[in-house]
Amino acid sequence: MPANVTIYIYSLDGSLVRTLTKADQTTSYIDWDIRNTAGLPVASGMYLMDVKADGIGETVLKWFGALRPLDVTTY
Repeated sequence: MPANVTIYIYSLDGSLVRTLTKADQTTSYIDWDIRNTAGLPVASGMYLMDVKADGIGETVLKWFGALRPLDVTTY
């Protein structure tokens, strides 16, 4: 992955769920904790990801399936 990357994660209705950024040369990946900008776990389902890399371009992943781990402490 390039040094400067921004990933925008959207729900299927087009709402921005989270923005992830990477701005260093030493890391080759971005880790998403499957939470939204408020820090709450997102619902299971499909999400759109818009990936923009400085000097390279932009691509859109058509879908991404997320399955939340079971959280038995909230029952």
